[in-house]
Amino acid sequence: MKPHQPYEAWIFEEDLSQEEQHRLMEHLSQCEACRSLREKWLGTQTELQERAMAVPRAGFTQRWKTSLVVRKQREQKKQAWRVFWIFSGVASGVMAGVFTYFLTRISLAGLLELSVEMIHQVLGVTSSIGGVLSAWTRLYPFPLTLFMVLLFLLSLLGLIALWLFALSRTFQEGKERA
Repeated sequence: MKPHQPYEAWIFEEDLSQEEQHRLMEHLSQCEACRSLREKWLGTQTELQERAMAVPRAGFTQRWKTSLVVRKQREQKKQAWRVFWIFSGVASGVMAGVFTYFLTRISLAGLLELSVEMIHQVLGVTSSIGGVLSAWTRLYPFPLTLFMVLLFLLSLLGLIALWLFALSRTFQEGKERA
């Protein structure tokens, strides 16, 4: 009995040279196993060609696209949470390190004194801002103060609108890539 290679591989190939076809036919006339394999392969090819390709149910493409968008949004949410937790972990680690550093370097009384001083400074700054606003309202008439407040609020609304526009563009670009 002859070895089955390369004849077994040639049975499945369609582009054989004349010499390879001749050698394959000669081998098939002598080898029952390869002849059986070839007959089975030809039968399988016939079955595959006769069968109609399955048609997906109506709306399959739209359902798949919709589910793809949902899956991508879910993955983006997961990624955002991962980033949040990583940054939270890093920030917590830094805070723990700073806290440990201060605990080992400063006494509890010194830490308490530092905390009170910081609170005093924050209150002083807010008091100063209040004083500036109070002086402003006394210095300028009411319509000018109202105008300044409205201008500030309008600027704030403009910044928020710009931020929302940038967010919407980001999400639209994400959907277009999907």
